Amino acid sequence: MQQQIIEVVKGLSIVCDNVDGNMKLKEDLGFDSLRMVELLIALEDSFDFEFEQSDLDPSKIIYLQDVFELISRYEIAS
Repeated sequence: MQQQIIEVVKGLSIVCDNVDGNMKLKEDLGFDSLRMVELLIALEDSFDFEFEQSDLDPSKIIYLQDVFELISRYEIAS
């Protein structure tokens, strides 16, 4: 699962090398608000589910690790 997320992130990031869970989406990976929306859409497509509106709070998705945890909650629920 984490590798699949990393591949999606690499496809959208301006930084494509050495991506890891401790990286901040904005500061380290160059994600702005539009890129964050694109990331969430790409993750929904990649994992074949839709996020709940309550999970789309950008203040809760700071690190790539936050994305791992978010996707993990959806995989456990399905």
